Amino acid sequence: MEYQRPSHKFSYAIPFAIFASLLIALMGAAAKILSSETTTEMMIFWRNGVGLLIQLPLLFYSSRKGIFSEILKPKEWKVLLIRGVTSYFTTYLFFFSLQYLHLTSTTLLFNTTTFFIPIIALIWMKIQIAHRLWWAIGTAFLGIIFVLHPTENLFQPASLIALASGILGAISFLSLRLAHYSDTTTRNMFYVFVIGMAIAGIWTLFTFEKSWCHLNMHTIALMATLGLFYFCYQACLNGAVRFAPVRLISTFLFCSVIFSIILDTMIWKTPIEMSTMIGFALIVIGAVLKLLLYPEDDYKIKGK
Repeated sequence: MEYQRPSHKFSYAIPFAIFASLLIALMGAAAKILSSETTTEMMIFWRNGVGLLIQLPLLFYSSRKGIFSEILKPKEWKVLLIRGVTSYFTTYLFFFSLQYLHLTSTTLLFNTTTFFIPIIALIWMKIQIAHRLWWAIGTAFLGIIFVLHPTENLFQPASLIALASGILGAISFLSLRLAHYSDTTTRNMFYVFVIGMAIAGIWTLFTFEKSWCHLNMHTIALMATLGLFYFCYQACLNGAVRFAPVRLISTFLFCSVIFSIILDTMIWKTPIEMSTMIGFALIVIGAVLKLLLYPEDDYKIKGK
C-alpha cells in the first residue's frame, strides 16, 4: 500500500516553522521560571490540559459538520500513540534540563533533533537522505559547536539529558509527519494533548505534595500561559509539517536559539559572546543551504 504524500507548500511551511521556534523559546523561558516553583510533570500536565481546553470549543464546532466520534477516530492509532508518548518525554527531558542549564544551551541541544532525523528516518522508514543535504546539516552543526564552545561542563548529566530530548524529538517530529498521511491536524493535536496530560497526571500522583500542595495564583497563571504557548506551538508545528517534510522544517526551528538568546539576555542577563554570534551566522547559512539543496521529490513512503 502506498500513502498519499502531503503536498509541499514551502511558502506556508516556513513561516509556521519560524513562529513555532519563537514559541519553543517562550515555553522554555516560562518552564525555566516555573522550575523553581513546581515539578516538571505538573508543568506538562497543565500545559497539555490548557491546550486541550482551548481545543475543545473548536472540536464541538467541528462536530456540527459531522459525528464527533468520527472526527476523533484515529486511522493510524499506533503512529498517534508514538507521537504522544515521545512528545511527552521529549518535553519532560527538555524542561528538566532547564533547571541546570542556560535557556540557550538547552534549546541548542534540543535542536540537535535535525541531525538525528535522517538517522531515525533511515532506521524506521527506510528513507535515504540526499547526500548533498549533509553540507547544510554540517554547516549548522558547526554553528552549534561555535555557540556551545564545548568545555568539560557541556558533558554534565543535564547536557546529556537535553541531548536525549533532541533524539526523542526526532522520533516525535517524524511520527507527526507520518500521522499527516492519514489523520487530520485536529486529531493529531487532540491525542498529543490527551496522552501527555494522562501520563503527566499519573506521574503527579507520585509527587503529590510537590505537585499539588503548593499551588498559588502566580504559578497557575504561569502554567496557563505555558499551556497557551503550547497550543499555539502545536498548531504552528502541525501547519509546518503538513506542508513540508520534517527534515526541512526542523532546520528552521534553529531560529528558537536566536529567540532564546534574546530571552536569556533580557531575563537572566546572560552575556552574548562573539563565538555565539559566529554560530548563529553558520546556523542561518545551514538553514538557507538546506532550503536551496532540498530535492523536490526525495522519497516515497511505502507500507504494507
